[in-house]
Amino acid sequence: KLDNSNINKIKLLLEAKKFYDKIYSCSDYTSNEYRIIIKELINFLGYDLVYDFIRLISINENDKILVDNLKQNVDTFKKENCPIFIKDLAINGNEVMNLGFAGVEVGTTLSWLLKIVHKNRDYNKNNILKDILKRVYQYYKGDAYEL
Repeated sequence: KLDNSNINKIKLLLEAKKFYDKIYSCSDYTSNEYRIIIKELINFLGYDLVYDFIRLISINENDKILVDNLKQNVDTFKKENCPIFIKDLAINGNEVMNLGFAGVEVGTTLSWLLKIVHKNRDYNKNNILKDILKRVYQYYKGDAYEL
């Protein structure tokens, strides 16, 4: 009999198939698009489960190149402390609230910033992320920030 923790892990691994489909359909394993998908996969599963996911898909020997490349990218992101999770952002929820966002907007905004940082990790600097948010706030809320 499986405990709830293992059941939840299995559910997550099954849900991660959507990422496998995206990875599998990617024709260029060196593209930024490919690396973004892998970062999203790690964010979804966490590092421990992503290695389980890699072991699971490695059962299919036809995917050896894909699996090796996926593992290499995951190892590199982990080694280089790539910003993968919201906690890795150079800005936190309190700073987002101080910029005028409230409630559900805070989490949504942090998730959106994470997508930006996944595309270009150079944006993961507090002043850059704050500037982006000030501009967004000004655009949507109509309040004038001095930029």
